[in-house]
Amino acid sequence: MKMKKAVIILTLIFWATASYAGDIVFKTAVFRTGDDMSWSAASLDESLWEKISIVGNDHFTGITGENTYAWYRIHFSLTEKIDRKAFVLLHLGYIDDSDETYLNGRLIGKNDSYNIPRVYQVDASCLNAKGDNVIAIRVRNDGGSGGIGEGESTWVPNGKYIETASDAGEAIGRMLENFSSSVSKSRKDIHKLAHYGRYAGSNKEVASRPNDGHRVVLMGDSITDGWPVARPEFFSTNDIIGRGISGETSYQFLLRFQNDVIDLHPAVVVINYGTNDIAENTGAYVEELTFSNVKAMCEMARGAGIKVVLASTLPHGGFLWNPSITDAMQKVVSLNARVKEYALQEGIIYVDYFSEMVSSDGTRMREDLSKDGVHPNGDGYQIMEDMVLPIVKSLR
Repeated sequence: MKMKKAVIILTLIFWATASYAGDIVFKTAVFRTGDDMSWSAASLDESLWEKISIVGNDHFTGITGENTYAWYRIHFSLTEKIDRKAFVLLHLGYIDDSDETYLNGRLIGKNDSYNIPRVYQVDASCLNAKGDNVIAIRVRNDGGSGGIGEGESTWVPNGKYIETASDAGEAIGRMLENFSSSVSKSRKDIHKLAHYGRYAGSNKEVASRPNDGHRVVLMGDSITDGWPVARPEFFSTNDIIGRGISGETSYQFLLRFQNDVIDLHPAVVVINYGTNDIAENTGAYVEELTFSNVKAMCEMARGAGIKVVLASTLPHGGFLWNPSITDAMQKVVSLNARVKEYALQEGIIYVDYFSEMVSSDGTRMREDLSKDGVHPNGDGYQIMEDMVLPIVKSLR
């Protein structure tokens, strides 16, 4: 996918005063092909790195094959005084194909969809108020050219646009126009859209191991993708395999369901669906189609002798990356009710994460369970584990 000029921006908002503190715009980085997790560190010898202007994405020239890697490192100092009440957003625009992003050595976000603009919330305590800060971006390319591409920077607090361009309305419009264009282009490359390469190597490794009939696969999006990062022991001690891909919708789940679930021959699959469908990551949300995708996955799994657990969509009041969705919670509630009824009719176990994680006023996820209102923190995942683990143990 050909992409244009990159705009990487750090946005500072202070909750205490609800004031907009300004943006830090990054134009240059150091770059290196290859992959070494030590390159995420805050302190690193960069003498062998290439200094580049972040103006395009074709930094994989000369590298062929799937699953090639490169890293970007961006240094900056704060120009505004900041405290722990600051709301900080890092806008990376589009990245082709996937990224893991670190701030001063700490993982702050990851995504595997090249057609989704990256917007990561940053804990202000990660920032050095004085001295150097470094953003390290690990980029994986699945084929062709890849890297950091075009994106706009916006943030929506309490439903009102805070502008980070000359006109917030125009910026939002351009971002959505670029997003729609990238989705249209992605349809021409079904392999990238389905992310077949993400777990190809891991699937081969799993398939080569003896299967004692106790495997469990968790199928989902970034909520599932981030789970083994936040709570690795849950997976390692319970023979659970994570097959979440950030940014994906149920349409993409269905494309890779054979490779990432059926061919692993698990005893149980837990499917968590809906978040990115409602966020319109791959087009307009149509409940009937999302519901059909869920049913199709259930039928595929049951036809292969795999027991199914359907996990509710989590409560979401909105999405930072698509602020035009203003009725997310209503759509979540409607989809959950429909899937729950289907599960009851079909004798499928339904795990109601939603009811345990929704705020008391029913408008969002509980604030103590998530930083961004979409992705659970450790406490949120603990609730999910306590609910789903006894069920999968009883089924396998």
